[in-house]
Amino acid sequence: MKTVAIEDLMIECILTFCENAAELGCPRNEDVDMWFRELPYDDQYKAVEKMMEIEERHRKMNEEEIEDKEDKEDKIVQMVEIELDLDEKVIDGLIEYALKNIKNDRNALINYAANKILKEIVETDGDCLNCLKED
Repeated sequence: MKTVAIEDLMIECILTFCENAAELGCPRNEDVDMWFRELPYDDQYKAVEKMMEIEERHRKMNEEEIEDKEDKEDKIVQMVEIELDLDEKVIDGLIEYALKNIKNDRNALINYAANKILKEIVETDGDCLNCLKED
């Protein structure tokens, strides 16, 4: 169980109260401390109950943010490049298969096009880019 210093708890409590004074019912033209002091005990009690609800709401939101972050971290895909020594016929077959079957996967098509362009640039030592140079 996490241990919290009472001072830290009090600081958080006071800050939460001040930050949420409007939601607790404090009018804009009044100082929070004076407004709260002048409330009858029953209204002070209601304001504190409301503050506890706000704290619970914030706690739940923080938990959801942490869960969302953990979910996103779980979905990270690590790309690993492998090199295969394949026969030209196999490579042609793979390319043909990809062209026929990659229809609705935009990212796969973009990756395919980018890889094909980069391969051509490397193979021609950049000569394929001469058409893009200005005269």
